[in-house]
Amino acid sequence: MLILDVVPKLQLFSAVFSLKFGLQHLLSYLSSNPSNSAATMRAVPQAFVSPVGFSTYNIVPQNNPVVQAPLMVGLIYLLIVSCKCRYQYSLTW
Repeated sequence: MLILDVVPKLQLFSAVFSLKFGLQHLLSYLSSNPSNSAATMRAVPQAFVSPVGFSTYNIVPQNNPVVQAPLMVGLIYLLIVSCKCRYQYSLTW
């Protein structure tokens, strides 16, 4: 559930950052080297189109068996606490 929320936000951030950084890099290069910029853009266009890129690696995948054990322990604790509170308050009436 958490992975489903994080991945699209991370992909959106990386896409926006790449576009903004690429535009800033292109403008700074064009302003600093106006005479040599056309030849360089023809020789190495990928340096200006996407100068930065991101890769996503899922190092610790969380699937159902990984999440199931802590969830079951939490439910057992919740059951114990709720039964204890129920019996404690039912005896005082």
